Amino acid sequence: MAGGKKLPGRLDHLDISPEELITALNDKSLSDALLKAKGWTREDLLRRADLLSKELAAAISAVNVV
Repeated sequence: MAGGKKLPGRLDHLDISPEELITALNDKSLSDALLKAKGWTREDLLRRADLLSKELAAAISAVNVV
C-alpha cells in the first residue's frame, strides 16, 4: 500500500498501517520507537498483529471460496 493508503474493508479500523506494523515486528529498534511514540506496551503491538493476522486469513479464505 504505497503512499500510506489503508486497505479497504475490515482493516480500516486498525490504528496503524499493516506495513508499519509488520516492519515494527521485524525490527526491534523500530518497534521500541513505535511503542514509545504511541504509548503502547509490547502486548498492545502483539494484539494488533494478531488482529491483522486474523483479518488477512479471513480475507484469503474469502478469496479461496470464490
